[in-house]
Amino acid sequence: MRQFFITIAGVLTALLIAVFIIPVVLVAMVASSVTPEQEPLPERKVVLIDLADPVYQQPVQNFFAFADGYDVLTLASLHDGLRQAAEDDTVEALYIRGGMGFVGSTTANEILEAMAPFKASGKPVYGYTQDIAPEALGDYQVLAQADTIWMQPTGSFMPAGLSARLTYARDALDQIGVTAEKVAFSEYKGAMDTFTDTQMSAPQREANQRLVDVIYASIADSITAGRDMSAADLDAALAVAPFGAVAAVEAKLIDKLAYEREVADLVLAAAGDDADFVSLASYAAAEATSREGDVIAVVYGEGAIVSGESPPMGPFGGEPMIGSDTMANAILDAADDEEVKAIVVRIDSPGGSASASDQVWDAIRAVQARDIPVIASMGSVAASGGYYIPAGADVIVAHPTTVTGSIGVIGAKFSVGGLFEKIGVNVDAVSTNDNADIWAMDTRFSDPQRARFTAWLSTAYEDFKDRVAGGRNLSAAETEEIARGRVWAGVDAMDKGLVDKLGGFSTTIEAAREVVGLEEGAPVQLRTFPKPRTFQEELFGFALNAEAVARTLVTMSTIADHPEVSALVKELAADGRGLEARARVPEMR
Repeated sequence: MRQFFITIAGVLTALLIAVFIIPVVLVAMVASSVTPEQEPLPERKVVLIDLADPVYQQPVQNFFAFADGYDVLTLASLHDGLRQAAEDDTVEALYIRGGMGFVGSTTANEILEAMAPFKASGKPVYGYTQDIAPEALGDYQVLAQADTIWMQPTGSFMPAGLSARLTYARDALDQIGVTAEKVAFSEYKGAMDTFTDTQMSAPQREANQRLVDVIYASIADSITAGRDMSAADLDAALAVAPFGAVAAVEAKLIDKLAYEREVADLVLAAAGDDADFVSLASYAAAEATSREGDVIAVVYGEGAIVSGESPPMGPFGGEPMIGSDTMANAILDAADDEEVKAIVVRIDSPGGSASASDQVWDAIRAVQARDIPVIASMGSVAASGGYYIPAGADVIVAHPTTVTGSIGVIGAKFSVGGLFEKIGVNVDAVSTNDNADIWAMDTRFSDPQRARFTAWLSTAYEDFKDRVAGGRNLSAAETEEIARGRVWAGVDAMDKGLVDKLGGFSTTIEAAREVVGLEEGAPVQLRTFPKPRTFQEELFGFALNAEAVARTLVTMSTIADHPEVSALVKELAADGRGLEARARVPEMR
């Protein structure tokens, strides 16, 4: 059976490369040799933001760059594009469409900060929605800043508030004979609770309730300010949701009802003759200019933190990851650039490997020793290892809703001995000593093993706290009080001394100007490290990853006769070993 899976894995890998990778690489090589003609922008423009389109944290390789209409919006181009649109006399208005629930509260805050110059210009901002979906409070937070919001006459307003939901699988694991053992520092560290508990612990409930309350308050403040309504009126509306378009107008959440074709005609007519819509991504790409001024390096870190290189994304996307070698080397390379005056580290991560996080932290320390300031910008999440990395930065900037902290570590072991017994699998072993089977998946920790495991994690926890105490100028007692694995919303993290400023990417760049002694708003050049991969590099990297996928399939094949067992063990193998500085972030709905 094992040989069968080895063969299947090899065949699938070969087919993937032969059928997909090679043809696409050939197309890419031909396409990249031809510079596509940039379609001229209309003389009068209405810049369009579609909230269904992602805002990428970092520069991405567009695999379809040779096709029209595939410009992508990044964090930097979001801010630059709207700033330039505010100053551009040919841009008549901003048009925002959304409501499907693709925008979280922190992304909404980032968009609103980027919109500030445009709003200040006095140019009109229009909003349109077909429906406001149940999970679309973030979308509505952005739409609420429009001067006028239209909704389709048959549309609905469905958000009823905000809740955080966590799932627990302890009972399911018990039924199939799988035991999860964890050691956490400390009581708020809940990354493995889904496997060891059946409900939120009291500390977890306390922290999550506060997180939900703060995030909702931030959203509500933004909405009520944009709509010029009271918090009581907003709460009353959400308490009776869902409701239709007419009721949404009566609740002052929507201004007018119309179909989008009618709204588009009205907006373009107001913009003037020959006006047309242009996506913000396309506008930012077409109007991008080489900027003068001092150079500020930007290093992006997004996703789980792992040792080694950051894996390529591939042509159909995927989850980004922070490879410690990649990010640490990027920081060091930026310092080697003689033109770089400061380094901005943009982090959006729930954590991951403790040792990998420490490697990147050390790179920041090394460049600071060369008198190069480091300013951290935190996205939706900067928790556990995601906070460890920037803990020593000269300035830390976070959104009010950034999930911050989770200063703690956790380790776990899964024993599938009971499961093996249920399905008739026997394990026998010989060992060099009594401790050799500490990682064995068919046995639980012995008392001495658990004691050693706990001591190991305790040392890592003390190291983490030392990094935070030194970086944030806190005493050991002060650090312990705000650590213990607890997550904080950005606004609370600032009160606790974990954050210096509240804001987004523009606030961070302004903080960098201040640190290097530049005037407010002085022109700067943003230089990304490492240099974004080329089209061909991404594709060839994706091809190499296919081999890793095949190897993973092979390692799971020993018990693959039982499909449920195979799926379960694959998940446990990914989560159950090693030292993690990772936070469990509740799903907000």
